[in-house]
Amino acid sequence: MKKILLWAAVLCAGLAAMPVQAQNDGADAVIERYERATGLDRLSPSEMTCVMMEVVAEVQGMAMPMTMVLKEPGKMNVDMEVAGQKMRMVTDGEKGWVSIPGQGTMPMPDEMMAQLREQTNVSQNYRWNKKDYSYKLAGEVQEGGRTYTGVLMTPKKPQPQVGNMVVYFDKESGLVSFLTMDIEQGGQTQSARMNFSAYRSYGKVKLPSLYKMLVNGSPMMTLEIKALQYAYPAADSLFAKPE
Repeated sequence: MKKILLWAAVLCAGLAAMPVQAQNDGADAVIERYERATGLDRLSPSEMTCVMMEVVAEVQGMAMPMTMVLKEPGKMNVDMEVAGQKMRMVTDGEKGWVSIPGQGTMPMPDEMMAQLREQTNVSQNYRWNKKDYSYKLAGEVQEGGRTYTGVLMTPKKPQPQVGNMVVYFDKESGLVSFLTMDIEQGGQTQSARMNFSAYRSYGKVKLPSLYKMLVNGSPMMTLEIKALQYAYPAADSLFAKPE
């Protein structure tokens, strides 16, 4: 459930993810319960190879509606609107382009392409599994009369600028409620938190539809998922260079 969150953070707020040292010490049960609670354990590998999402991101009061199609390996098509300006971002797994009406199509910067190539891993979206992470329990906290179990997550592929990522699972429902992490920007380390709420059913799965990110306690970004579809029928032509 989170890679898409981190993907959106990269796209809208310039964030990426990084590892911390961790070894599993019994956190498996927490993760397995989350998989059952969300229904992610019922999705077949083939259903997770392509996903479509309709999202509205809000950054510093500016709303950015977008429709995203992610397909493994590394393919992406995003139609979005920023301050009334429409644009399209496309990757075919090797190359990427940014297309703006009236301005033509430009190659995607290498740094952005490298970041997005990792974030288009569809099987990672919303998941915290052994394939992509190692993890260990990080204690319990209480907020608003509820108890949350923390799990320290370590991405197996190093991704700079984010560390000490702890995901907090509601002890009663098994669902994720929030995560905390340190982010490095401009040589400074800041504290970030992502809240997950408004769980909805999308076919077989039950996932949050509202995400709010705070940095040093101040709101930075809100994401609202309007629609989500796994096993989306997207032809490879959707990920070709825009004309």
